[in-house]
Amino acid sequence: MNKIFTLILVLLAIYFNFSWNNPQNNPQNNPRKYPLKSLEYTNTIIDDNVFKLYIADTESKRNEGLSCIHPNELNDDEGMLFIFPSSTEVDFWMKDMNFNLDLLLLDNEKRVLQISQMNHSHPEQVYSSGNNRIRYAIELKESRIADIHALIGKALCWE
Repeated sequence: MNKIFTLILVLLAIYFNFSWNNPQNNPQNNPRKYPLKSLEYTNTIIDDNVFKLYIADTESKRNEGLSCIHPNELNDDEGMLFIFPSSTEVDFWMKDMNFNLDLLLLDNEKRVLQISQMNHSHPEQVYSSGNNRIRYAIELKESRIADIHALIGKALCWE
């Protein structure tokens, strides 16, 4: 009887340990100020694909971006739309990211000026707009658009 009771306790301890260590169950593993699904969103069509883009339109939301999100929390047809108050030179990085992203940088007319493929294994690397003045940026999971570089110069639209 003691062996069964001990086995049950061990199994329960293992279960709760794995449950707590699951990023979706452990609030310490997801210290986001703005839970992704609580953000407003818009839809856009990029290369015949419809994407649901969560909106980061404040400095705090733009700084948080998609950081601290488990890859399973972001569907393949979702991403983030960064809206800046005016056209400016911008820098992006991969701090606290768990997966690679494609970054599209757009001007005032929503034309794609620049594309970067951002690697989460190099969180210190800065992806800069250089001399391009950016009003919008879009982050998508890596390789969601087959010929992403063909988008350079094309205008996108959203609601």
